Amino acid sequence: MSLEKLRRKYHQQIFEQLLFIDQDGVPSNADKHSQLSVALAKGIADNIAIEATSDKTSGQTSGKSFEKLTADFINQSFALLNHLRSGDYELFIGKSIVEFEQYEHLATLTEALKTNRELKATLGEYLINPDIVIGRKPIADTIINQFQLIIEDEAIAKLSPLRYTNSKKLILHASISCKWTIRSDRSQNARTEGLDS
Repeated sequence: MSLEKLRRKYHQQIFEQLLFIDQDGVPSNADKHSQLSVALAKGIADNIAIEATSDKTSGQTSGKSFEKLTADFINQSFALLNHLRSGDYELFIGKSIVEFEQYEHLATLTEALKTNRELKATLGEYLINPDIVIGRKPIADTIINQFQLIIEDEAIAKLSPLRYTNSKKLILHASISCKWTIRSDRSQNARTEGLDS
């Protein structure tokens, strides 16, 4: 399936399962109290040009459904493009970034913040739990050396998390903020995720 067809299918699922237009013509992903939000949501819906047929669902349910549809779309798209960036990748919904190689030190920091009030007052306690993350599995030396001997000495690349012998943890490849509606608090969340990732 082409990316264009995959994207069209993704949009179709969103319009069938999530997008509801109320009697005033306001899409369900808009903040109805914000003219700009309503205008943007209407513009997106018009541009995609699929009729919204869904019954209205709660914001919490919509958000979880949007994450699932988006994760499915990313997973399928990623599979089509694996030859461009080969590797063994896994996609997760709601996995904490402290579980990835690059950010495991944040677990230690979080524990320190629990017991140190001064540190907590200075740094705060906001730890990001992204909506969707993609992690790459580390590679065994046998795979690295599959076509020719690249690593023969254990002293070579001994700090690289890409080598399975150095680390078993996933390497964070992508962090995706997936919000069904955009409000100022959610926009800040996406901004923070972008800065920290």
